[in-house]
Amino acid sequence: MGSLVRYLPSAIYTRLTVASAGIAIACVFLSRIWLPALGFTFGFALLSLTFLCLLTRPPIEVHDSHLQVGRQWIPWETVSHIDEPRSVVPLVLPLTLNSERRFFLVYSGSRESSRKLLHQIRRHARFALIHGLPYRQFWDEDLEAFRDRCIVTDHQWNVLSQEDEAEVERLFRTLRKEGSLHPSGSDESLS
Repeated sequence: MGSLVRYLPSAIYTRLTVASAGIAIACVFLSRIWLPALGFTFGFALLSLTFLCLLTRPPIEVHDSHLQVGRQWIPWETVSHIDEPRSVVPLVLPLTLNSERRFFLVYSGSRESSRKLLHQIRRHARFALIHGLPYRQFWDEDLEAFRDRCIVTDHQWNVLSQEDEAEVERLFRTLRKEGSLHPSGSDESLS
């Protein structure tokens, strides 16, 4: 029962936490001179706390049999609905479990890793309705939409005219017979 993939919070949230805390501290000193800066202090302090909360989110592990968020295990069979994400960065994904309990999965990763996690959750939750569609229908429609965007043709395009193809075929036969690109009496070299 090994972990397929483990998702950790992005390191960018460390920098954002430190930067917003630094700006909040600078606003405290600035508020001694200019009192309205005190409002900015509270705003940046709140922003710093928000980034800190996102940074300290537990890791998310995707297993074959379950989804693990920190110490909480969610078997794939218990996921009954996967709704549209509220946001992608950070990923806020509402899940409904069989007990009609709502669970908000929050992952503070990059856009690419958030999309990978969302894709894996949709792929593993075989008994869930995804955006109101049954699992098979969701993935079949996704494939049909992909097929519609691609041009599918059985026609084989000829690059050469029939005369050119005949000439190329003749040259290949000659090369096979001779075993060389240059005639035996040629002074040309490839060096």
